[in-house]
Amino acid sequence: MAPPRPRARPRGIVDAATADGPRLQFPLPGAPPRDVRSRRRAEDRVAPRDTLALVRHEAIVGVILGVASGVLVGLVAWAWQGNWWLGLVVFAGLAANILVGTVFGVLIPMALSRLKQDPALSGGIWLTTATDISGFLAFLGTAALLIDRLK
Repeated sequence: MAPPRPRARPRGIVDAATADGPRLQFPLPGAPPRDVRSRRRAEDRVAPRDTLALVRHEAIVGVILGVASGVLVGLVAWAWQGNWWLGLVVFAGLAANILVGTVFGVLIPMALSRLKQDPALSGGIWLTTATDISGFLAFLGTAALLIDRLK
């Protein structure tokens, strides 16, 4: 009988943090660290006193990514339809959605960890719900406010 094959050594920081099993998650802006940070929080690697600093950091990242993505996609919408108000609606919806995604991407796993649940298992469902609701509210709310200018 052949001896078991040795496990491959982790090559990077993400590989080292997730070496306990396979992860089929593609890193997307706003959510790339969710699985890694969820595991760290679940294993108490992030101290509760660091929560505010972590939320502040993610909020800053969310604002930067949201504004950059919102401006880019808003300009495309403006160029496509010739209405800069539509670009503003798209900008506002996308920027708000990314900001909510980054902040809730920190808060939801922490809340689940306090409830003695594995954040990596159900955190994605709650995060998707939060971003879907906030995205619809931001996009449709802005569109409703500017409906006269969108015609």
